[in-house]
Amino acid sequence: MHPVLLVYRSDIIEAAGIDLTKVETWAEFFNALRPLMVDEDGDGRPERYPLNFWATQTQILEQLLLQGDGTLFDAQERPRLDSERNAFLLSTIATWCGGPGRVVVDAPEFTAPGNTLKLRGTVLASLMPDWLGGIWKSDLPDLAGKLKLMPLPAWEKGGRRTSVIGGTMLGIPKTTRDFEASWAFAKRLYLDRETHMKFFAKTTIIPPVKASWSDPVFSTPDPYFSGQISGQLFIAQAANVPARTSSPYNEMAIARLSDVLIALVERVNREQISDPAILLPDARERVAAAQARVRKLIERNVFLREESAAVSAADPLPGSVSAPPVSGGSRVP
Repeated sequence: MHPVLLVYRSDIIEAAGIDLTKVETWAEFFNALRPLMVDEDGDGRPERYPLNFWATQTQILEQLLLQGDGTLFDAQERPRLDSERNAFLLSTIATWCGGPGRVVVDAPEFTAPGNTLKLRGTVLASLMPDWLGGIWKSDLPDLAGKLKLMPLPAWEKGGRRTSVIGGTMLGIPKTTRDFEASWAFAKRLYLDRETHMKFFAKTTIIPPVKASWSDPVFSTPDPYFSGQISGQLFIAQAANVPARTSSPYNEMAIARLSDVLIALVERVNREQISDPAILLPDARERVAAAQARVRKLIERNVFLREESAAVSAADPLPGSVSAPPVSGGSRVP
């Protein structure tokens, strides 16, 4: 299921007298941490930034868009890049990345430079799906006891406080020599309570089988996260995870929205914009262009064309910035 929480440097933030438990929205989160954005060495840049993100980090961008009810594809896996919500979210995120209101720093996961920025405290918080918790424990052991978890700040009060990234599937090759043996092994991996316990202890990944959640391992204080009960924190958000389609064009779609964001950030820096509303008309045009580009590529897939035309005619898309005919589909041989 891979629910996402926010992990933050509790040692630095709480020492400054900042209480993030009272924070509900992204705006409140950035306002709360701005006092820590101090230029201590006189190089014109703060030594600390509230959030690990950059316009080129497509995995985190997807998490933010899904959390905020942005759209890549609809339930029929037709592209929906040109939604008004996408334009709003990208305009807002662009002001995080540049101009006078910049609050993010590029500290990519799985890299030595990114890990160094986390260890130094340059990064104060990161989005953390459950599987990333296990990776940090392995790659960043020195942060043990210096971190805490909390639900993601919502885009608006009362909004969703988690997201999702990644996924898990079960696949057995058609050429397997003994399907029943493979199926029995798969059921042990996916459904066995003891396997769930061991897997969580090693990876921090919660199982999708709710019956296992009552096991004591998911209610055990986690010393890496300052004694918090990490299992229950992830479990508490499991039901709120947004839908994520499995379109074969998913990575291409998020890459095109990343292009939109990069262009908006360039304008933010050039014109020193801090108000997302100024960017909205530009964002609308750019997501419409991204939609057309992705749709054109999908239409080249002859396996999807006939089905897509039928679905689009029967169920036109509401609420788009522009409303041209849309193609897509969910069944590819």
